[in-house]
Amino acid sequence: MTDPEFFAIIFFVITILVSRFLNEKANRHLDEHARSALIDVFAGFRFQFLIPIVVIILSFFLFIKLYPDRYRTISLIYFGLLVVYMAGTNIITFRKMKALDLPLAYTRTFIASKAVMYAGLGVFVYFVAIQSLR
Repeated sequence: MTDPEFFAIIFFVITILVSRFLNEKANRHLDEHARSALIDVFAGFRFQFLIPIVVIILSFFLFIKLYPDRYRTISLIYFGLLVVYMAGTNIITFRKMKALDLPLAYTRTFIASKAVMYAGLGVFVYFVAIQSLR
């Protein structure tokens, strides 16, 4: 592992921690009723959001084993699938949050936490995954 990859991993872990901190801060803007409504709305979706990501990851490894000479192409396709998955889950999440009419302070802090996490993910993917494909 090279220095840029190591620092990308460290940066990613830090952004996850900062994102979690911001998410906890966002939760403080909710009263008990709003917090309960938020939990109720997303209770069933945790499992439903998990199924596609498991399928994507498992099929990625399957195709890498079946077609090792196509590693670069498969990786780029699956990276695209992950981006589409993340965009889709975020759209669903934000629509559900908007329907709940949550406080603006919560929504802004929640979006900031997602932005921090995705920035860390972007740096991680660039240095660890994309650079290794070159």
